[in-house]
Amino acid sequence: MGWFFGSASRKDLIAELTNDTDTCHTIRKYTSGNTLWTVQEVVKTGERFIGCYLMQGREGSRWGWGYKPMDESMGPCETTCPPCFFDMVPCPAGFAVEWRKRVLADHARRNQKLKTGDTVTLTNGKEYKITSVRPLRGVDIGQFYSPVYSLPRRMLTLKAQKASV
Repeated sequence: MGWFFGSASRKDLIAELTNDTDTCHTIRKYTSGNTLWTVQEVVKTGERFIGCYLMQGREGSRWGWGYKPMDESMGPCETTCPPCFFDMVPCPAGFAVEWRKRVLADHARRNQKLKTGDTVTLTNGKEYKITSVRPLRGVDIGQFYSPVYSLPRRMLTLKAQKASV
């Protein structure tokens, strides 16, 4: 699939993609950066699907704003889809099964409860002791004296849960 351009603004593009038509009805929408997630329903069959629209453009540019349409059966790389969308749409077979697992794992990793004093590991393997939760900051455990670093949540690994006895 290619890209489709022609909308004057990002707002117009989102309205165009989520407006109800004779063939498709939008039930929910959510944007994360330049990714638009939708739960849409085919009018004739009542079949629901999770749509993923990658958006790209610039206000006032020659081509305007455009999008690349996908759905979950194509196994998109993006994992910012709200997990509540899964309750509204039955899981299709194929790529969607693994994609949904990645979305849930990414959601758990990004939204894990952290507190000051916790030790976290980043995807680069370094460990940090959290000094502040909002904004998320920490010091490198491997250094005697370490400056305070900003810790991006997208780079956190899932914190090991304590076993309950």
